[in-house]
Amino acid sequence: MRTGSERRPLSNSIRAYLSRRWEPIFFVVVFLLLLAQVYLFVSSELSVFTSTSGAAADYARWEGFIANHLAYWVSPVIFLPLFYLLACRRRPSWTRHFLDGVGIYIVVRMFVQVVGLNLLVFDSVTPRFTLITQLLFFLPYSLLVWGWIYWRRDELWGEDDRRLFQIDCEHATYRARLSW
Repeated sequence: MRTGSERRPLSNSIRAYLSRRWEPIFFVVVFLLLLAQVYLFVSSELSVFTSTSGAAADYARWEGFIANHLAYWVSPVIFLPLFYLLACRRRPSWTRHFLDGVGIYIVVRMFVQVVGLNLLVFDSVTPRFTLITQLLFFLPYSLLVWGWIYWRRDELWGEDDRRLFQIDCEHATYRARLSW
């Protein structure tokens, strides 16, 4: 059995790993939530909307296009670099641009989801179970995305001594930066 002093190096190494790679892990989780939401909607509701017309049917067809066509090339373009960033020792120079690009894609998809959910709320054809499951996936997804937006806003425009958000794994780095 390990003692407390033997577990501490392991927790320190995990904390150090996560402090450098939290953002790729974050985007993997957010993108998986988005994919689950889209595939659940498409698998359960595309048959309901194919015979109808209107904005909700157009939204369902759009989500079907995303799930059946677009996801097959967007997912590898997003996941492969994210997994590379999780595995590599040093941070490549393209990391910030790539993560911001993924963030912009995720934000745009969030706004599409907001419009789609609002269409589904006012559509009489939509089964309420579908609406509830979509909301259950959308709430954590949107909460995480808005958290990233505010964090990124702090990184870009926040003053060092007046940041709105700070993740615990950044706290030691932030304090070290202030002490210089």
